[in-house]
Amino acid sequence: MCSSRRKKSMIKWSTSVTMLVLTQSWCANGADSATGLIPLDAKIPVSSSIDNRGLRIFEDKMQIKSGKVQYGYLINKSHMTLDCQGATLDGGGKIPTAVLIESNGKPLEDIVVKNCIFKNFKYNGIRVGWSIKDALKHSIHKGDLYQYHPNNILIQNVSVLDSGTVGVYVDDYVSNVRILNSEVLNSGYVGVYFEFSSKDNTIKDSLISHNGHGRLINGVRNNIRREGVSIDSSESNVISGNVFSDNATGSIFLYKNCQEQVTKGGSVKRILGASSNIIKDNKFFNEKVGVWIASRQSRDLKNWDCGDSSIYQGRFFLDYADENTVQNNNFCNVERGVIVEGDKNKVVENTFKGMFSEGVFQPTTARQKYLNRPPVGNVYENNSVYKNIPCGSE
Repeated sequence: MCSSRRKKSMIKWSTSVTMLVLTQSWCANGADSATGLIPLDAKIPVSSSIDNRGLRIFEDKMQIKSGKVQYGYLINKSHMTLDCQGATLDGGGKIPTAVLIESNGKPLEDIVVKNCIFKNFKYNGIRVGWSIKDALKHSIHKGDLYQYHPNNILIQNVSVLDSGTVGVYVDDYVSNVRILNSEVLNSGYVGVYFEFSSKDNTIKDSLISHNGHGRLINGVRNNIRREGVSIDSSESNVISGNVFSDNATGSIFLYKNCQEQVTKGGSVKRILGASSNIIKDNKFFNEKVGVWIASRQSRDLKNWDCGDSSIYQGRFFLDYADENTVQNNNFCNVERGVIVEGDKNKVVENTFKGMFSEGVFQPTTARQKYLNRPPVGNVYENNSVYKNIPCGSE
């Protein structure tokens, strides 16, 4: 980790941390404030040094200096490396995003962002994707959409601090993003977000802490509370060797979005579940929930404007998070270590300690109540629960 990083965590943790951040950086130019999508008629010049979203187009060997910045950086060419060499970029709560990795609907690969500290950006630290409305992508390109989105992105030894909304945003159809030896702290909403149909991403040897306690607006936090990592209709990701602590609602939530806000237009139906993910060798401290598999299976979504078919009165919808593995993790003072509401998941060889710990919990789900379909095929083996033994004791 960069030597200038301030120690903010209460846990003792010697592993260096790095992080990738995502931003909604076009709102000053009329974009949707919730999604950060650029206007459909926006022209994005690639020959000038500053584009119309207030982003400086990054070129190789560009020097990054510490201090409050007047713009973020746009990476839109393959085989580029942004090495901050320990510099701190401070958005001052006004600049939308630090780094946007943008494919513009063309192949984009082999990008490295390393040795950076991104703090106080209005929305995100780093966003990776193709930033047009999701519904338009199928009309522009037929076939494999992954080839038109960023692939093979390395985020290493990066700190993402105090982002207004999401720290690191990995957008739809993005693949092979690796967040290594990094940290994401104090994001207003989710620390790291894996969007629908993203896949094969990794978070390893990193710190995800104190995220999701609400966005700070005019000195007051709103009442939206979120988790450290969201795996939203995203598959085949690996989350290993990390430390999670003190996130507002929990550490890692896996779920399939119900195609929410469908009447606003632009929302697309999710074709994947949050399945085939591996969560192993992590440490969880002071959380309400450690890992929640199919976290929206039993949540009342009547005000979410869902496009999926409801299983009961427009309130409950099927959630798909299956064939995930939660293995060899340590949970300390976590109220509910692992909640399972999906099918064919494996929760094995985990250790749960602390006065408030509950190990593995499989509740009666809304699917079971209204369709008579309880969770099936889940495996719970060789987990150790020490409910009344403090962490650090045997």
